[in-house]
This record gives sequence, C-alpha cells and structure tokens, in this order.
Amino acid sequence: MKATKEDKQAMEEISAILATLTSSRGTKVSEASGRMKDLNIQDNKMLQQQMSMLQQVSEDVGKEMCKYMEKVESHFMEDTFPAAASTSIMEDGLKQISVSVNQLASCKAGDIPVGLFSIHFI
Repeated sequence: MKATKEDKQAMEEISAILATLTSSRGTKVSEASGRMKDLNIQDNKMLQQQMSMLQQVSEDVGKEMCKYMEKVESHFMEDTFPAAASTSIMEDGLKQISVSVNQLASCKAGDIPVGLFSIHFI
C-alpha cells in the first residue's frame, strides 16, 4: 500500500511536471506565433507602401515621358521645315549651276555671256 501511495504520488508529480512543460511550450508557441503575425503585418504594410511608391513613380515617369515625347515631336516639326527649305534652296542652286554649265558648254569660245555666273542664294 505504501508503494501504491508512493507510485500514485510520483505519477501526480510527473503529471504536474508534464502539465507545466506543456503549458510552458504552449505559451512559447503562442508567443512565437504572435511575433510571426506581427512581423507579417509589418511586412505587408511595408510592401503596400513600396507598391504605392512604385505606382506613383510609374505615373510620374509616364507623365514625364509624355511631356518629353511632345517636346521631341515639336522640335522635330520645327527642325523639319527649315531642313526642307534648305534642301529646296540647295536644289534651286544646283539647277541654276546646271543650267549655267549647260549654257557654257553650248557656247563657243569668246561668246560667254557676262551674267552667266551670277548665282543667287537666299
């Protein structure tokens, strides 16, 4: 009977120790889970802020790109017309030279007109 009482007491002590260990581990797991949840919330907030910043940067870049393209198009148009006018002037000058050379080639020695070499550029 004494052995049974001692066995029973030992079992109760073992049970108490196991309950304490289980409770302690449960608390540790719960605390770790809470910390992980808090870190997850913080990470999500940070990711949302970064996504918001990226969207803003993307919008700003899009606007700047549109402004740049408008400016490039405007400069292209401004530069195209003077270039076309210069090309036209050069073509006219070459035509005048060609006409003069043809007239010169058709003249006999000593019959070269005086105003033949007066080519005018604007």
